[in-house]
Amino acid sequence: MAKIQSSADVLILGGGLVGSALGVALDAHGLTSIIIDPADAATITAAGFDGRASAIASAPMRMFEAIGVAERLAGKGCPIQGIRVSDGLAPGKLDFAPDADDGPLGHMFENRQLRTALLEAA
Repeated sequence: MAKIQSSADVLILGGGLVGSALGVALDAHGLTSIIIDPADAATITAAGFDGRASAIASAPMRMFEAIGVAERLAGKGCPIQGIRVSDGLAPGKLDFAPDADDGPLGHMFENRQLRTALLEAA
């Protein structure tokens, strides 16, 4: 049985994507944290648990690289090469595309893949 940590620099309530990323980032900067979440890790990383996906913009992706999460996502997800914003009730649209040297605007990942990578990095 794993030893339960009883003190830390930071207490995080909620181990979702944001809370888990915060815990990993704090650890990368030498701060300890305890994440409190009622969800079972095996349940929330199971293939059928959550079919949603999240867009991770380029700046948070660089943060994932800095804290050791990005390598756990290698080969998963897909790059965002362009974004179109439109409203079916109004004319016009906005298109966003990266400059040639900038790489993708971000990446799409299944939430399960993000949770697993964050848990592995913790």
